[in-house]
Amino acid sequence: MTRLRLAPGERAEILLDLTALQTQTIYLTNYGSQLPNGYYGAVNPAAMGMGTIPNYSSNAFNGTDNNILKINVVAPTASAVTTMPSTLTVLTPLLASSANKTRTKTFSPKVMGPGGGLNGPFVINGMPFDMMMINDTVPFNNVEIWNLTNNTAIAHPFHIHDVQFYILDINGSAPPANMAGKKDVVVVPAQQTVKFIAKFDDFTDHMTPYMYHCHMLVHEDEGMMGQFLVWDYLTGVKKNSGTNTFVKAFPNPSTSSWIIKVEGKDFVVGYNLTDVLGKKLKEVTFDGLNYTKELEIDNKELIKGIYYLNIDTKLSKGSIKLIKE
Repeated sequence: MTRLRLAPGERAEILLDLTALQTQTIYLTNYGSQLPNGYYGAVNPAAMGMGTIPNYSSNAFNGTDNNILKINVVAPTASAVTTMPSTLTVLTPLLASSANKTRTKTFSPKVMGPGGGLNGPFVINGMPFDMMMINDTVPFNNVEIWNLTNNTAIAHPFHIHDVQFYILDINGSAPPANMAGKKDVVVVPAQQTVKFIAKFDDFTDHMTPYMYHCHMLVHEDEGMMGQFLVWDYLTGVKKNSGTNTFVKAFPNPSTSSWIIKVEGKDFVVGYNLTDVLGKKLKEVTFDGLNYTKELEIDNKELIKGIYYLNIDTKLSKGSIKLIKE
């Protein structure tokens, strides 16, 4: 009998040899009675007796064993697969020494105490999800280690979009064999830490963020989520339509000001800065021969989030996305 512990949204590939099981019936079973405390579906969902979930015991599936899938094994068909592969895909995990950056994500209750520690709502790094905020900006091709620390009384399955990762350790120990491959969901048990490594080399998009969040729906909906951009700093320029003019913004993200530099034969004659809802925040117009190819835009008074710089040049118009940290 083989047993795996899988969280909501976590995937596993299972290969069964049914050759010796013809005419028999086997089941895929959920062993809720054997889940340790601190997991949804266990007899006690709270780690270390830290609180209770209202009406938890009224769910007959919690803490019990239930068959999920029934398999009736019959004689092989004409196109049956009768041999097992001698080798599987070979993957080479990323080395911790190759990381360019380490980020820490700490899970905690929004309201401290036994009730909040188990029932939530939960937050990441002390902040609930804010659609107007980019929590992280990742340079394209970066290799990063993410430390996930769970300071709550319940396990959280962490899911990240855009990339897959390799688990470096779970509470200081190497992952078991079934968790040593590429993953995009990992369970972080209560009061424990999981460390993974990933390379952000598949996609880069200066306009659209990717998400990371808990894969328990109620936790995610209550704000246990963040968003990140993968930014190609080497080719991260915006070309104004119809011209050979390029616009660069640096530093971007920024905490105090952006420098806007125009490269090419065109000249800036004006710009306006808007928020994501299109509200105009700043506007400058240059008259006569007072053209410019470099601007500095102070953003100290702006809140953290995404903004858009709309630029008028002598020949065309364009826009570029700016981030205030």
